[in-house]
Amino acid sequence: MKPYKFLYRLTLASSLSVLASQLSAQSQPLAFDLDMPSEGSYKLGVFYDNVNQSTFNFGLEQPNLLGTDDNLALDLSYSKYSSGLSIRSTDLDLFESPWSRTFSFSVRQISTHEDILRDFGFGTADAEVSFGREFGPRRSMSIAFGYNLLDLKNSDDLPALIANADVLDDGKVYTGYASLSHKFSTMVGDENFATSGSTFITSLEIGNAGSTPYAVGQLSAQRIIPLGERMFTKGRIAASAGFTNSGDFPFNQNTSVGGPGSVRGYKPNSLGPVSAMQTSGEDAVVGGKYALTYSLEVGMISGQNRNLAVFAFMDGGDATNDTSDLAPSRLNRTTGVGLRWQSPVGPFDISYAQPVHDRDDERTQELQITFGWLF
Repeated sequence: MKPYKFLYRLTLASSLSVLASQLSAQSQPLAFDLDMPSEGSYKLGVFYDNVNQSTFNFGLEQPNLLGTDDNLALDLSYSKYSSGLSIRSTDLDLFESPWSRTFSFSVRQISTHEDILRDFGFGTADAEVSFGREFGPRRSMSIAFGYNLLDLKNSDDLPALIANADVLDDGKVYTGYASLSHKFSTMVGDENFATSGSTFITSLEIGNAGSTPYAVGQLSAQRIIPLGERMFTKGRIAASAGFTNSGDFPFNQNTSVGGPGSVRGYKPNSLGPVSAMQTSGEDAVVGGKYALTYSLEVGMISGQNRNLAVFAFMDGGDATNDTSDLAPSRLNRTTGVGLRWQSPVGPFDISYAQPVHDRDDERTQELQITFGWLF
């Protein structure tokens, strides 16, 4: 699982985060790449998955902006269900120190997507400054301060839980936050094709959504154990927990799970508490303040360039507002097989999984495909 805020980070499910964490190390859609050292580089590409369909991307990178140490990056994305713009300015050695600094700004508009139980649209704007540092080849940390605006005013219908939330102010939620994250990794190269190594990531975010204080803690761990030169077994676990000491937990900090990189065999972000839409009465996933996912894979790396992985897996997880629902016997579980390929024209990932429990037609998606290509 890649735990994220239900609404702001749910937008990534339609663009950035629709790229599953299973593909995160390789999931930038490969594209025509024109390198001009003195003028920067440009990228065009397309990424496809069978839930959000095609996402078109344009990227621009400009090093040494205006003769400074800053590197500028601009990304545009567009799909049937989302459109977005993000701008980042990065100084890799702030004041000649070991720390890097990144200013980022993004805006995104998300449309109704009933197929994944999101019967409403919204817009977001986010500004953040972050500082990062590496402590040797295996360990790094980052500190970030940011502000987020969630705009629901243009949505014709909303889930009752959201419409009645205390943090909603004239159809908007204003959130300021600070976060600290730490990563330790012994992975070498692309983790999607590694046969050994481990990664451990922790983060803590504190902030105010409207006038409601909150805190969200997250952790994820992954271990790959070699079974010979090319065989491997991979275990992964991820968890998040939200807290507040003032009223209800802010809905825009909720987590939902499901989909590639989380619980394969279920639609992206389809698992978690639901709330009925005020007008239509249809259920919409609103996420929960607690989430847990796990995965176990056994597979083999093949290909002359070690760029093809075939595997069998078992996934499980859920999001909830009651920790008793995260007992192992109550989690949504799936079993299946999959293939990952770093092809000459872009990353390709396919999996087929079936729920261990009774099938839920609204949430289940056995066959899941994601890939990017040149044009």
